[in-house]
Amino acid sequence: EECVRCYGSRPPWDPVVGMRFPDKDSSVLASAVTISLQLEYFNQAEVLVGLSALMSEEMGVSGK
Repeated sequence: EECVRCYGSRPPWDPVVGMRFPDKDSSVLASAVTISLQLEYFNQAEVLVGLSALMSEEMGVSGK
């Protein structure tokens, strides 16, 4: 949801939620993934599923 007052008065108004390095055009797997969400406000089980997917699908790291 767009919120000009929340993130400033210049485009883009939406916050950057996540980034990966390098981008998918350069490498299938990422060496770094960042998330700019406060995960403590989300359902813990859903957070763990999401983080596990990021680790396995973007970085190739097994959760087990």
